[in-house]
Amino acid sequence: MKTRVTEMLNILHPIALGGMAGVTDGPLAAAVSEAGGLGTIGAFKETGEGLARQIEQARSLTEKPYAVNIPLVVPRAADLVTVVLQHRVPVVVTAAGNPATYTKRLRESA
Repeated sequence: MKTRVTEMLNILHPIALGGMAGVTDGPLAAAVSEAGGLGTIGAFKETGEGLARQIEQARSLTEKPYAVNIPLVVPRAADLVTVVLQHRVPVVVTAAGNPATYTKRLRESA
C-alpha cells in the first residue's frame, strides 16, 4: 500500500511499532522493519550505552529504516539524542515533552 507515510519513511506498509519501554528492542524493531513496517526501539529505560547496543543490534539485522523513540521526560534525554545522532538513526520519535530543544539538531542530521 502506497501512502504519504510509506513514501516519507521508505517503508512498504503504513504500520509503525510503538516504542514501549523494555519491550521494543533492537531485534523486535528490526523484525518489524524487515516485514515492511517501521520498527521502533523504545529508549525510556536505556542508558546511552544500552541504546547504542540496541541500535547496533537493529542495524545488524536489517538495512531497512527503523526508529528510536525518546521520551523527553527522562533525565538522560540529551544523551539519548546524542546517541541517535552519532549512530545516524533514520527516524527519531520524541514523546512526553517539547522537542523544540532537539528539533534543529535532528533535522540537520537527516
